[in-house]
Amino acid sequence: MIYILQFIYSFFATLSFNVLLQAPKRVYIINSTIGAFSWIIYKYIVSISQQTVLASMICGLYIGFFAGIFAIIKKIPAITIYLPSLIPLVPGSGIYYTMYYFISQDFEGASSKGVETILMAISLAAGIFITTNIVNIFNKIYRLKIKHQ
Repeated sequence: MIYILQFIYSFFATLSFNVLLQAPKRVYIINSTIGAFSWIIYKYIVSISQQTVLASMICGLYIGFFAGIFAIIKKIPAITIYLPSLIPLVPGSGIYYTMYYFISQDFEGASSKGVETILMAISLAAGIFITTNIVNIFNKIYRLKIKHQ
């Protein structure tokens, strides 16, 4: 039940950022679904492994793959899909707690949380970069194959 509620919340959060970022209306549902599923995947992986960086990497791979596929299908830039889809996964609480620990002069907690937050952001970006490029490579190979037939 908790996953269903979190799916709904993250779906509407992503939908809201679609409007805010002025994404094309034809990809609102796709973006929101990708964002909601990525959040559920993240929460599930964290619940079984307690590894936020690993969960962020897997979600980055998921978002990058589907953003690349739907960008080809809808004939739009992939950034219009993966940018709103990332919203549920942005490590905002990590940034908040880093600053909180820093202001509280708990420098050990601040550095620990800061490093974790930076690693989460890097793993999200790396996952998106890897899978988007793989999808683009396969798309170019497919286009060349069709062109030579």
